[in-house]
Amino acid sequence: MARINLSIPDDLKESMDNLKDVNWSEVAREAFQTTVTIHSLRSSNMEQAGIERLRASKNSNEERQRAEGVKAGKDYALNHAEYDQLEAICEAIVRDGVTTSTPADQLRSLFNDPESRLPLLFDLFEAGDESDAFLEGFIEGCNEIYSQI
Repeated sequence: MARINLSIPDDLKESMDNLKDVNWSEVAREAFQTTVTIHSLRSSNMEQAGIERLRASKNSNEERQRAEGVKAGKDYALNHAEYDQLEAICEAIVRDGVTTSTPADQLRSLFNDPESRLPLLFDLFEAGDESDAFLEGFIEGCNEIYSQI
């Protein structure tokens, strides 16, 4: 396998060093492959190249939103939630036995239930405006804290 050297700003390298669980070689390979694929497709099929570029952008955006959700979920769990509220989120308790298809939908159903044990969530979010990636990250962040209790 070939090796390459990259130059990056010092502040970026410092931020990367703080993320111990990220495989930076894999991140770089994926970025290189996406760029090669886009340029290859541009020469043969402009529409497909645009779709590949947008798909990469979508994935990046979803990853960012999920990370923001994890951070918000941890903050909520550590600084605002009571135990029963955290339990309701982490166990995806839905009133009246109603189940939904995704964790984000389950959390939305708790948002929309005026008798929910999660009144503070109404203040933290504009219920229904968050993306699925953010809400799934929020649940993940809550779960990370809940699993330590």
